[in-house]
Amino acid sequence: MGNLYRPQVWNIGTITVEGSERTVRFMPGTNNRFAIDMEGDFFAYNRLDDEWHPICHGAYALLEHNNGVNRWYDEQEIPTLDTVRQQLQQLQAMFMGFLDTTDADREQMQQDMQNLLHKIGSVVDPNKVSGAEQLYCLLPLRDSRGRVNPGVFACRASTAHQRFEERVEQIAKIKPYLI
Repeated sequence: MGNLYRPQVWNIGTITVEGSERTVRFMPGTNNRFAIDMEGDFFAYNRLDDEWHPICHGAYALLEHNNGVNRWYDEQEIPTLDTVRQQLQQLQAMFMGFLDTTDADREQMQQDMQNLLHKIGSVVDPNKVSGAEQLYCLLPLRDSRGRVNPGVFACRASTAHQRFEERVEQIAKIKPYLI
């Protein structure tokens, strides 16, 4: 059956924290971004400012936070954004043939957009806010002058799709900074 216990190797090195150099052990599996010094103090490397910072609330809290953020992106936000983007592509195609649709089809489009807005929820990220605003402007199925304008509808749906795509790209850029 084999050995179920696989020993972990803690690499030893030096880091500079607040002007003082310290000998530390790097935690395995963290790409040398998490360390503990010989006195038992924990440190995390922040790639944004290229500095090591002491951890005040313990290593376990930091790792749980980062694992939670990773799980949120992988299990919640990215699948939701993928679903929204797919539905926006379908709506965009429907808008191109908008003049040939029936009233029931138009009501279904409005219901689909309301469901998308509900799925997105209250947002803070600028790209998601912009995408939600574009969807909100589409709800009445009229342009800013009150006309039925399928070209504007398709453009707004395309812009919303692009904003949600930019958010997915942002998440891809954020994830390497997590331990």
